[in-house]
Amino acid sequence: MNDSMDRRVRKSRAAIFGAFEELLQQKSYSSITVGDIIEAADVGRTTFYAHFQTKDALLDELCKDIFAHVAAPAPEKGHSFFSGSTEEQLLHVLCHLSEQRNRLAPLLASPSSHLFWEAIESQLVAFFGERIGASVQIKPGVQDELYAEHLGKTLCEVARWWLAGELAEEPEAALTTFRSLTNVSFAAVQGGSHMESDSPAIADSGVRSALKRSLIDLLSEKHLSRISVRELAARANIGRTTFYDHYPNILAVYQELVDDAFSGVRTVIEQFGCGQCSASEKMPFCERLRTRDEYAAVIEEPQFSRVWMSRLGADPTSAPTRGVLMGAGIPRPQAEAVMLFQASGCLMVARSPFGKRDDWDLTRKTLDEFVSGGFDRLTKGTFPQ
Repeated sequence: MNDSMDRRVRKSRAAIFGAFEELLQQKSYSSITVGDIIEAADVGRTTFYAHFQTKDALLDELCKDIFAHVAAPAPEKGHSFFSGSTEEQLLHVLCHLSEQRNRLAPLLASPSSHLFWEAIESQLVAFFGERIGASVQIKPGVQDELYAEHLGKTLCEVARWWLAGELAEEPEAALTTFRSLTNVSFAAVQGGSHMESDSPAIADSGVRSALKRSLIDLLSEKHLSRISVRELAARANIGRTTFYDHYPNILAVYQELVDDAFSGVRTVIEQFGCGQCSASEKMPFCERLRTRDEYAAVIEEPQFSRVWMSRLGADPTSAPTRGVLMGAGIPRPQAEAVMLFQASGCLMVARSPFGKRDDWDLTRKTLDEFVSGGFDRLTKGTFPQ
């Protein structure tokens, strides 16, 4: 009898939740009435109030129900974590939030979305409160309760930012952001005991080289945006904790590969300096772009242009070019625009059919003459005011 009653209670509750979520997708929270909910759920008003005192109470319970699923420990397809570490449990939570984004969208757009975030925040604070001193290191000089509140609220804000950005970042990147903001230290579970896993990383060129080689292999199969930290670490035969000891995210590995690819490439000054082009042992920039070697997949990645241009602005090897142009009276923004124009033009030509023709050497020399003439005009002539 009791079991039968429990089934009816669960069925009614599930019907109310389902009807409420459907209504949230059709209209704003403020315009939904209890009458709308009981009609859509096909339950009586007495049944509704037996479970929830108010509509806000229903929303609060729905938020808690979503979080209960989000934090469920059972492994699931696509993101099963078996180590039991706190870090992997948090990653599991973020993966579930990602999967629940369609269900959450109408809720987060409603005027009462704060109830969802309050529920998430309280659960995360409790989550950290249970682990400080065990799998989460104590913060010297800070009470455990205050530290748990700080960690829970910060992760909640990171999750809010992540969802607002339409999940452009991977769950691993969101977790890295949280760790950067808090400097929290976790302990890895091993053999039933805890072992500190977040001490400052010791430089290990072997691990970094393995990760970079593995990323090049993966880039030959798919775009950078489709590669996960889990996949890259597995390809390099290392753990994800080891990955984060060396890099904050996959983009950092890719940026380092771009730096490696262009470490022996001429600057613009070297390229157009009189007589240096033929004497220099460094590879011309345009030649680097079209050369089919181990870095071909890195240069052909769609994100290459954005990454390389951002590196160009910060790279000290580009400073001589900027300095010469600015020394000729050209303002810094215009000097950087010239550098961007030269680099993006070379990239476009090298990737076009012209870069694959047998007369490429003649094409490159023609481009060099064209750009060199403009470069000389800017530095030796009068800059237009």
